[in-house]
Amino acid sequence: NKYEVILEDDALLEQSFLDYFNKVSRLHDIYDVVIFGYSKVDVELAKIMKFVRPSIKLKVDDFYIRLPYRQWHCGTVGYSISRSGANKILEINRSLEVPADYWEYFEDHGVSVVHYSDILVTEDFINFKSHLEGQRGTFNNPNIFLRLLAGILRHFVLPFRIYSWNKKFKIKH
Repeated sequence: NKYEVILEDDALLEQSFLDYFNKVSRLHDIYDVVIFGYSKVDVELAKIMKFVRPSIKLKVDDFYIRLPYRQWHCGTVGYSISRSGANKILEINRSLEVPADYWEYFEDHGVSVVHYSDILVTEDFINFKSHLEGQRGTFNNPNIFLRLLAGILRHFVLPFRIYSWNKKFKIKH
């Protein structure tokens, strides 16, 4: 196949998820990985995250993707990956030194990673408790003022991000 969709066992699909398949083939003509959901994030939290973790919204054909100010460990609850992207990640992580959601690392090593503009998959983290949650500390909230300040600073970085990303992957937006 040209691409595959990867979903965790606790993934909840939004109603518009099936429409995604009409568009994904075109996206994988351009990008290696398209993330369409985040671990421990519901649709309401995603709206807040757009400020704290800002991104540039880019139009591809008749839909939108996002390029974040920087990739982060956002989980693997739902994404699609092209055959060439999978081969790149297999080569980069042959020794399994980094986790599957180390998107920044993969991008630094030549894998183009974008985020679908709308959340299409959420994680049922209420009904499916993670055995690793105690180690992760996902729900330990840092100071809200510091998060907002970081979000403001990240907005200033965005123009440089798109320039360097386009230069690295030679993609015109």
